[in-house]
Amino acid sequence: MDDDDPLEAWLDRSESPEERAKRLAALDAALARGIADAEAGRGKPAEEVLAYFEAKYRKLSEERAKNGRSEMD
Repeated sequence: MDDDDPLEAWLDRSESPEERAKRLAALDAALARGIADAEAGRGKPAEEVLAYFEAKYRKLSEERAKNGRSEMD
């Protein structure tokens, strides 16, 4: 542990070693599933996903501007 990293220090104190091991095991399993999916060709290309969200939020922004609402409303 890096003593200069307050977030890491807080995380180390906020959970038991058993809780941390369980959380890290779940993360490892999720990463393994994601890697297996990617290697098997399941999923969508990043460009497709990014284009979808860009179009979605551009439309939302244009609709909000048309209705006189700011991005923060």
